[in-house]
Amino acid sequence: MKHRVRAVAITDDGHLLAIKRIKPGRDPYRVLPDGGVESGDASLKDALLRGLHEELAATDADILALVQRIDEGPRRRVRLHHGRTRIRRVGQALGRPQALVRFRLRPGS
Repeated sequence: MKHRVRAVAITDDGHLLAIKRIKPGRDPYRVLPDGGVESGDASLKDALLRGLHEELAATDADILALVQRIDEGPRRRVRLHHGRTRIRRVGQALGRPQALVRFRLRPGS
C-alpha cells in the first residue's frame, strides 16, 4: 500500500494555498500540495514538511492536525494522510512549471 501526504495549507493572513499545475496538452488545474512518503521520512509529519518544502519552498510551517483515509479502486490502494498546516513563509519552488495560488478564506473557516 502506498502512503501519501497532502496539506491543507493556510497562511497566517487567512489564505488557502494551492498549486496551479501546468502540463503540456492539458488545461491548467489546481491541487493541494502533496507527495509520497519516502523511506527516509521519520514520520508522516516529516514527510508532509518535506513535501511542503519541495512543493511550496515553505521554510516555516506547523502541522496542526493529521487525518487519514484509504482510497481503494480496482487498480490501486492508497492510504492518504491529510494535514492541516499553518504556513508563515513560502518561496519559489523549483522543478516543475507551476504557480502558487492563494484563495482568501472567509472569517471563521
